Amino acid sequence: MKNARFQKPGFALFLFFLPIALNAQRSVEIGLATFYTKGMNLTRHYQENPENDIASTGSWGFNGALAYVKSRTPKLSWVAGLDFGLYAFRLDLFVSDEFNYLGWGGYSDFYKEYRISYFGLSGGIRYTLGEDDNNRLYAQADVLVNYHLRSHGSLSAYAIPDNGRVKQLFDAEMINNDDNKIIVAPRLGLHYQRRFKDGRSGLNLGFSVVYSGQEPFHGSYQILGDAEVLEGSLAKPFNYLGFDIGGVFYLK
Repeated sequence: MKNARFQKPGFALFLFFLPIALNAQRSVEIGLATFYTKGMNLTRHYQENPENDIASTGSWGFNGALAYVKSRTPKLSWVAGLDFGLYAFRLDLFVSDEFNYLGWGGYSDFYKEYRISYFGLSGGIRYTLGEDDNNRLYAQADVLVNYHLRSHGSLSAYAIPDNGRVKQLFDAEMINNDDNKIIVAPRLGLHYQRRFKDGRSGLNLGFSVVYSGQEPFHGSYQILGDAEVLEGSLAKPFNYLGFDIGGVFYLK
């Protein structure tokens, strides 16, 4: 009778994953994104009046990224990277002559400031939805772990009426990441990748969505009148929809 022979489980697993390891693809990616953020959340401590108030609409920001990608299976890859970004807030101010007399029939202006910056790490997975020799469509899900740089600033608005005496109309005090917190946020994206004819480089195009549910940038404001001061608070959430472009460099 012939002797029975059994393979050890560990050796069988090694043989199973060996082709994957030998054929693993690696790449380094550099990307730049522009993204849209919603307006600031306003809490008014007075009765709302559109003639004497502030409003906030959405604004744009920028994100730079460096990522390392390594395939795990023909369709699944690991992704790890570095991110850094800068984005703005926008405020619109409206003051009537009845509230603060200038002699112009009212005052309106907007202020957009790129004051909110951050950096951090990212990590996640990438799944190929379809590909041929030079084209790939993939979805990516990763987690951002970032730190908003702590900073403090103010915003004021002045006007010079017909009598030549300078009058202050608005004042705000704002701070970024007052509590020195780390923000953890999921990011989902859909991307197209094109491999160039040289086989060593390529192009990435796509969009991504981030939602953190947190408001690292916040502050308080005052609208100054001749006989009354209107007060409130404001906060900018860290959520965005972004469009990105970047280069891919395939490693041996």
